[in-house]
Amino acid sequence: MSLLELAEDDLSAFESYNIQQIVGICGDGRLLDGSDCSAQLRRYLSLQSNEKLAEYANFCLDSAFNKSGLVLQDIINEIGRRLGYGVTDGRYSGTSNAIGFDGLWKGTNAALIVEVKTSDAYRINLDNIIRYARRVDEEGLVDVEPSVLLVVGRQDTGDMEAQVRGSRHAWQIRLVSIESLTKLMSVRSDISEATFIGKVRQILLPFEYTRVDHIIDLVFETQREVEEKITDIDPVEDEISVANDVSSGGNKWDFTPTAEIDEKRNQLLSRFYNSDKGGVRRVTRAQYLSDSSNVRVACSISKRYSRDHQPYWYAFHPSWLAFLSEGSEAFFVLGCMDRMEGYAIPLSEIKANLDNLNRTEKKDRHYWHIALSEDDEGLFVNLPRIGGKLYIQPFAF
Repeated sequence: MSLLELAEDDLSAFESYNIQQIVGICGDGRLLDGSDCSAQLRRYLSLQSNEKLAEYANFCLDSAFNKSGLVLQDIINEIGRRLGYGVTDGRYSGTSNAIGFDGLWKGTNAALIVEVKTSDAYRINLDNIIRYARRVDEEGLVDVEPSVLLVVGRQDTGDMEAQVRGSRHAWQIRLVSIESLTKLMSVRSDISEATFIGKVRQILLPFEYTRVDHIIDLVFETQREVEEKITDIDPVEDEISVANDVSSGGNKWDFTPTAEIDEKRNQLLSRFYNSDKGGVRRVTRAQYLSDSSNVRVACSISKRYSRDHQPYWYAFHPSWLAFLSEGSEAFFVLGCMDRMEGYAIPLSEIKANLDNLNRTEKKDRHYWHIALSEDDEGLFVNLPRIGGKLYIQPFAF
């Protein structure tokens, strides 16, 4: 069994391996263009968590092992995919016919030629990189004129910044540290609104600072996205908590620690995405898919609330509906913090009952309420608009 097969079956088997060791057991361990080693490494990286990618990137920077720069190139391109770009991997070794970029990232009305540097110890030939951008444009590989993004291993990039500012290409080039890029990846994984995602990606594009409207828009959208997370708290329970806060000085919200929620979600997804469905890749904190089979999941976790009639509650967002609708198979997976089993409700069942659910409107966004109750036959989704029940025991795993 290959590393890739083992990783798709059980990622935890390689938890203690550093990225140099991982490369050594990918294929024949020789990282070359078009090699099985390269294909396995890129697939392996696609299965990793954001935190693991950041760990591997730091190892490449700190250890400088043989071909660590090539591995770092693959890690950065995987981060580009996590940011929502369509990514074309660059070659490890240049040829006379190939365009020598490290990565080509394409988004809506945007394209980036990505160049990865472990440090700014040496001056780079900006003219060459701009030529890559022109060739990409001339050969019709992009729909818009591409900009250049320099991804640098260290925060201290003063020399390279000065080189860019003093260049005639300054308005086509932006520079970002790997640490900041991994932070942006983490922000992207926690958000769901498409308009906000677009604003996050704009940070990497060259822009002038005379007018700062879009920066203010990004701050505003970030605040709204944080507020949106409160929709994962049952509004009925919220009202009870507010009343308790006024009468007894208690806490307004009783949040389950994020680490515990993530652990529960990971446990459920590792069982759901078994070897038949292929390895799982996280798109956002709630959205997951299998690249091999395009089985898509939106996974939400609820604590047990302190009442009997609706002990569990979830929000279901339109962005989740859009994401799931693009899968070959799709499920809304519900987890309960005090139960071992999860419930994988097929998207068809969710769609058939959306009009039967309560819905909250908030300015230009909305979400549906998924409230669970229990009787002698088991747990069921309340369908309050028709007084119905959707029993979910058949979907348990």
